[in-house]
Amino acid sequence: MAILDLKNKEEVNEYKEFIRNSKYTSLTQDINWGLVKEGWISKQVYIKENGKIIAAASILMKKFILNYHFMYIPKGPVCNIENTEILNKLMEEIEKLRKEYKGFLIRFDPEKEYNKTLEKKLKNEGYIIRNKSFGKNELIQPRHNMVLEVSNLDEEELFDNLKRKTRYNIRLAKKRSVEVYHSNKDEDLKEFYNLYKSMTTRKEIGKRSYDYFINMKKVFGDNMRVYLAKHENDYISGGIAINYGDKIFNLYSGSCKSKQNLKPNYLMQWEMIRWAVSENKEVYDFGGVFNIDKNDGLYNFKENFCGEHGLVEFIGEIDKVYNPFVYKVFVSIVPFVQELKKKLKIILKKQ
Repeated sequence: MAILDLKNKEEVNEYKEFIRNSKYTSLTQDINWGLVKEGWISKQVYIKENGKIIAAASILMKKFILNYHFMYIPKGPVCNIENTEILNKLMEEIEKLRKEYKGFLIRFDPEKEYNKTLEKKLKNEGYIIRNKSFGKNELIQPRHNMVLEVSNLDEEELFDNLKRKTRYNIRLAKKRSVEVYHSNKDEDLKEFYNLYKSMTTRKEIGKRSYDYFINMKKVFGDNMRVYLAKHENDYISGGIAINYGDKIFNLYSGSCKSKQNLKPNYLMQWEMIRWAVSENKEVYDFGGVFNIDKNDGLYNFKENFCGEHGLVEFIGEIDKVYNPFVYKVFVSIVPFVQELKKKLKIILKKQ
C-alpha cells in the first residue's frame, strides 16, 4: 500500500519532486496544502511503475456523520485521468485508507478540460460526473477558469496584447500616483486581510480566517507574495499570488470601497503578471469564475486581461461513491446549508 510515509525523507523528497514537476500538477496537490487547510486530515497516496512514481493524490478528509468521512482530492489527482487504467489503480491504492476512515465518497476535480468523450468514458467506469447541470452552491470550485498565456513573450509584448481599455486603466492608475509593491511581511499580510475582510463583508461572500493566510505564508514562504496598492497613505487594494509549477496563481484579493476609480486592481494584476514573466512561467492563473457574463464584475475584470480565449471549462467534479445512502444525504444537505447561510445573511442585514 503506497501511503506516503512522512518520516521517510527519501520517499517524501521523491514524492515532492514528482508533484512539483508533473504536467498534471496543481498548487492544491502540494504535500503541504493540508497544513493550510485546518480541520482536515491530509494523506498522500501514490503508485509506481518501473521504480518511478506515475500517479499520486493528496487527499483531504473530513468527518461528515456517524464517523463517515468525505474524501476530497483538490484539483487532482496528479495523473492523466484519460488513462482510466492508471486512475483506477490509484483508486485501488486509496482503498485501504478509505476503509480506515469510512470514506463514503472520493471526490476529485482535476484541471482537465471538458470533453464529452472523457465524460462518457468516466461514467462507463462507474464515476458520477457533476458539471453543467449543477449550480455554484452544489460545487466546491468553479468549473470555469481564466488564464493568460505568458510564455515566450516579454513584458512589452504582453502589454501590447492587452485590450485597449485594460492598458488605459493600468496607465491611469500610474498617472494618478497609485503605487503597488509586494512583500512577505506579517504587517503587510495584515493590511491585505483588512482589505479582504472589507470586501467579503461588502459583497456578502464567505471569507477565510486570518490564520488560514498565516498558514499559507508558512507553507509557501518566498513563493508567496502579498501585493498591496496604495494611494497617498491609504491601502486601497491587495492580493495574494503564489509561484508554483509552471504558473503564478492569483489566489485571493481584497479592496476598500473608496478610490476604486483610480483603478488599483488593474495595476496590481499587471504587477503580478510581470512576476510571471520574470520567472519564465507558462501561465498566469487568474482563478475561477462562476458566471460567464459580461455583466458579472469578476468575469468582466478577468476577461479584460485574458480575453474570451483565456476561458477554460473543466470536466467538473468526479465522484466515486461507496455508500449511496450517506452520499445522497451529503449532496442534499450541503447545497441546502449554503443557501440557508445566504438567506440568514440577508435577514440579519435588514435588522
